[in-house]
Amino acid sequence: MSGSNPMFKFSLEEVDLIEHAVHGQIAHLPAINPVERNENTLKIHQLMGILGTLYNQKIWYEQKQPPAVADFITPELISFDCWF
Repeated sequence: MSGSNPMFKFSLEEVDLIEHAVHGQIAHLPAINPVERNENTLKIHQLMGILGTLYNQKIWYEQKQPPAVADFITPELISFDCWF
C-alpha cells in the first residue's frame, strides 16, 4: 500500500485562489448564534491554521540592494518650514 504524497506543486495563482477561498469560508462563519459559536470557532481556528501553513511555506524574497535613502528625500521633506 502506498503512502500519501507529502509534496504538492501549485502555481502562484492556485495558491492565491486557495487563500481567497479559505478567507471566504471564514467570512461565512460568523460567531453570532450562541448554539453554533463553538463549532464555528473551531472551524475558524482550523481554517486559520491552513492559512498559516500556506503562509509559512511561501518563499519570501527581499531586495539584495536596498534603495538609497536619497531616492526618497524630496526638497519638501528637507524644508523644516513645513513641519511647524
